[in-house]
Amino acid sequence: MRRFMIGQYSHYNRDKHIRDFKDNFYGVEACLLEDDIDIQKLISEANKDKFNIGIHFPLRAGGWRLRDPQFLSKDDGIRKSSFEYMKDELECCYNWVNNLLKE
Repeated sequence: MRRFMIGQYSHYNRDKHIRDFKDNFYGVEACLLEDDIDIQKLISEANKDKFNIGIHFPLRAGGWRLRDPQFLSKDDGIRKSSFEYMKDELECCYNWVNNLLKE
């Protein structure tokens, strides 16, 4: 399987993209982007250069008190709030993509 991706963490770095991305790569894996503008840049570049975007959950930074939600917690409240956060984050990502596809 040759589906290589480069990572973009905290912000979209065009210089890193140009340096690391190869023609046969599948796409870019994004994680914990700190600004919505970086998400827009990444999606725009993906549309322009025809590469795929993968999300190493969560896409956006600052949405949860720790890096990853604790959806396997034994505490019902923590588990429920973790799933609620993940649902909201996925809906946001879905809306981002749909809005940009309409443009």
